[in-house]
Amino acid sequence: MEEAVLAEFERISQRGGVLGAMETGYQRGKIQDESMLYEQRKHDGTLPVIGGQHLPQPWWLAGRGP
Repeated sequence: MEEAVLAEFERISQRGGVLGAMETGYQRGKIQDESMLYEQRKHDGTLPVIGGQHLPQPWWLAGRGP
C-alpha cells in the first residue's frame, strides 16, 4: 500500500505538483478511471458486493393481499 501511495505522489510530482496536476485534470481523470473500473468489476462479478440491501417486494406488487 505504501508503495502505491508513493508511486501516486511521484506521478503528481511529475505533473508539476498538486497545482500542475489540477491544471491538467489529472486527479479528475484518475477518479473517473477508477470509478469506471469499479463499476465494471462490480458488474462482471469480479468484485463482490458486500452489504447490499435487499428489500422484499411489497405485497401489493407481488400480487398478494395484506
